[in-house]
Amino acid sequence: MTNASPTVPETLQMFRELECQRLPSVSEAESAFVEALGTCYANGEVRYASFHVAPHPVFDLLEERGRLVESGFMHHVWSLPAVAEVFRCAPREGALPYARSAFGNLTALDLDGFLARTLHEGGAYESTAAPVAQSLARACADAMVDGRLDGANVFATNEPWCDFFYDVAWDVTLVTFVPQTRRLRVLIATDTD
Repeated sequence: MTNASPTVPETLQMFRELECQRLPSVSEAESAFVEALGTCYANGEVRYASFHVAPHPVFDLLEERGRLVESGFMHHVWSLPAVAEVFRCAPREGALPYARSAFGNLTALDLDGFLARTLHEGGAYESTAAPVAQSLARACADAMVDGRLDGANVFATNEPWCDFFYDVAWDVTLVTFVPQTRRLRVLIATDTD
């Protein structure tokens, strides 16, 4: 591979080679948010985990150029062994398009608002008061990007892209990757009435 954009075969090979290890714990802020969301999504489920992604020249080049979504990252991340073990979600055929416009690309500055809105709007029968949701979301967002407002990759969707989701109204996927710390964080949640 040169400094040119990686080819499709190089990108697919990278996804087969990419090493990812689950980290044993998450911060108090992340735990508090996940617990609150679990209360709101009482008829559903919330899964959250943090991982370390080993350096890989193709992955790092794609990330540096802001091309993770176009590379198929949001489709292939679920097949990384450590991620697959926790989330057990295989994307439905065509459910996770590669285009950036289909899988919302947020900035770290948007993350707390996305999290707060998710908590405040709640699930089928429970929600969180706005001030509490905002406080929990701010702390969790800061933890999810390791306090780095520049350079963090934040992707979100409300699409029910795998069989985990009830596909009613309360489906959430949030993925962050911080290149400076190599931390990948993944949240999926669903609820039903």
